[in-house]
Amino acid sequence: MTESLLEVNGLKKYFPVKTGFGRADQSLKAVDDVSFTVHKGETLGIVGESGCGKSTLGRVLIRLLDPTAGSIRFDGVDLLESSSGELRRMRRRFQMVFQDPQSSLNPRMTVQHILEEPLRTHGIRGGERSRRVRELADAVGLPSDALKRYAHEFSGGQRQRIGIARALALNPEFIIADEPVAALDVSIQAQVLNLMMDLKKEFGLTYLFIAHDLSVVEYISDRVGVMYLGKLVELGDRDMIYREPLHPYTQSLLSAIPVPDPEHRGERVSLKGDLPNPVHPPPGCRFHTRCPYAQERCRGEVPAFREIAPGHHASCHFAEDIREQSPGQANSL
Repeated sequence: MTESLLEVNGLKKYFPVKTGFGRADQSLKAVDDVSFTVHKGETLGIVGESGCGKSTLGRVLIRLLDPTAGSIRFDGVDLLESSSGELRRMRRRFQMVFQDPQSSLNPRMTVQHILEEPLRTHGIRGGERSRRVRELADAVGLPSDALKRYAHEFSGGQRQRIGIARALALNPEFIIADEPVAALDVSIQAQVLNLMMDLKKEFGLTYLFIAHDLSVVEYISDRVGVMYLGKLVELGDRDMIYREPLHPYTQSLLSAIPVPDPEHRGERVSLKGDLPNPVHPPPGCRFHTRCPYAQERCRGEVPAFREIAPGHHASCHFAEDIREQSPGQANSL
């Protein structure tokens, strides 16, 4: 997987914060100088605590939100320089599956109309629309009578299948899945994840999979990126990240994964304090207020996001030291 489909450089998304008299003289830095590449045919997982900016990142990538700065190139096309007409044509090639299928599906539409809507919007004619809708329903495993029913008549897992079918309607190459199984029971999560993996093989899809559950991300992803307070702090091959995490925040996340063994006594990497205010992030390394390895340098100098090992990037001043001190730490978690 060397051919890139999506290239993101220096991406920022700041939201104005009004402090008084209607003036927006402060900004919430939801996504702050994030850069990465997604290769064709891979699944890149993005993980982090609630509020770290991962969902905002997904919405900015497909221009549901306009970025504050940076560049987004999809298959060589700069999405930020594209006209509204060009962007509309490009949208056939990338789609999004939302976290809550209940709120993302129109309650006044039948499943038939929900799946027809993107086809109608992009000029697909009646006979072809009906054929495509039936194909989509079969592809995601919906029952034969589903097309005449409304979203509220289905279970959560079935509603998410409808959302996935809608995202596939225009034969996209790239799908951003924003916490697609977070609202589902564990048994249903497995069904939806397996469905997404089967669809990836069948249609040659590329995924950006956003989640906070590291077990889910490990199951479905080829590479994993870890976000903290608007920044990407670690990025690498899935096995690298889970076997040998190089950032203290990643170590903490991995140590918190529950193990179904009452005799297991893995070492827990505990964090101090709460997530800082993204309107006023800490100076230097944003993680230093909670980091067990923090030193004076961390308080004043922003660590570069750099390659520590082949294909494995991290933004920590002491990543090399951490690598030497705790090789294979994740294996004991």
